[in-house]
Amino acid sequence: MYTKEHANQFKKELKTLIHAERIHPKVMNVALKAVYGELMPSGFYTLGELVTVYMEASHSTWDAKKRESSKSVLELLLKYVGPETDIKSIGHYTMLAFRNDVLMKIPARWRVFPELREAPLSELVKDHGRPQLSAETVNHFCTLLRKFFSWCATHQYVEKSPAKYIRLTVSKFATGRLSYSNEELEKMFHHLSPERLPNWKPYKLFIPALALYNGLRMNEACQLQFENIVQLDGIPCIRVEDNEEIGATVKNLSCIRTVPIHPMILQLGFLKFIEEVKSGPLWPELAPDSPNKGYSYRFGMFFNHFNREFVTKGSKKSFHSLRLNFVNAIRDNAPEAIACQLIGMSPKTVTLGRYGLLEQPGPMLEYLRKLDYGFDIFAQTGIEQQSECEVAEQVEHFFERPF
Repeated sequence: MYTKEHANQFKKELKTLIHAERIHPKVMNVALKAVYGELMPSGFYTLGELVTVYMEASHSTWDAKKRESSKSVLELLLKYVGPETDIKSIGHYTMLAFRNDVLMKIPARWRVFPELREAPLSELVKDHGRPQLSAETVNHFCTLLRKFFSWCATHQYVEKSPAKYIRLTVSKFATGRLSYSNEELEKMFHHLSPERLPNWKPYKLFIPALALYNGLRMNEACQLQFENIVQLDGIPCIRVEDNEEIGATVKNLSCIRTVPIHPMILQLGFLKFIEEVKSGPLWPELAPDSPNKGYSYRFGMFFNHFNREFVTKGSKKSFHSLRLNFVNAIRDNAPEAIACQLIGMSPKTVTLGRYGLLEQPGPMLEYLRKLDYGFDIFAQTGIEQQSECEVAEQVEHFFERPF
């Protein structure tokens, strides 16, 4: 005899199949009606329920980072409009308001700080004296929202996505950040001196220096391995790449590049400092201790505090500003193909390409030498400048190591 218990068990199993997207599209509507038809008014689906279904569904293109980012932005949306809101009542202007009133006001890396992670939305959007999300990150979250609502449209929960066309229109170099002034750079490296900074470690100096003089992103510099320091045509270089085995990631394929180490970095004694590592991460102290915390987690915590205490209180200036200093300097002086290779982005001019430069560090080094930020990094850090002969000896000794 087919009892109510049988019906409930059938619905439970069918619901599991729906959430796993293992129901053929042609019978999906019938399955949805069988499961939800008696549980809610026809055509009424709450945002909270659909977010749960979406996060439980299988997404073949998701990795752990994308899943966490999707969860974070959807949780913000739930706080903004409420979990009981009818999904069909969320329109385009609601999503634009969410972008402007939430995504463009919350602090960057808010999930890292417990007092912000647990804060109500009304507190989270206040000015906390921390850098806000970059335009690039805002657009990344807008893309994740668009994908959620496209999924809703595919499964006929909504007629069309209200999250289309909510991305900010920004140039490739517009990030919402400001570059540092020469005076601020002076102040920064003055306080990053081994003699002045409490609990000084090499990474606290060299990661900001690599951003300023080589244009490395924070994560690119933090996850560098001993094996990423290579020599091409007799020139010491940094190889920026991903490595799934150790959890090293890059933003996109254009970020994978081999670039000469700026002479200023070498004259600070970079090779001498890292030679003791022998293998593995250049900065062992930054190795992540959990999947949710990448190589840049600890350094980001340090630099955010250091920046506010010793350099600037302005929320528009952060670690990314160092890279912006580099981008502005190099794109104004170098040909597009060379600038894009150094920055780690695709050139507009396809015929020039960037791949022909991969094994030619000489032209890139020529333009790196021209960088001038108007201050003496050796005077500020108190580190004696290595002569060209001393650097040459260090390079020769360093690359004598067995591979």
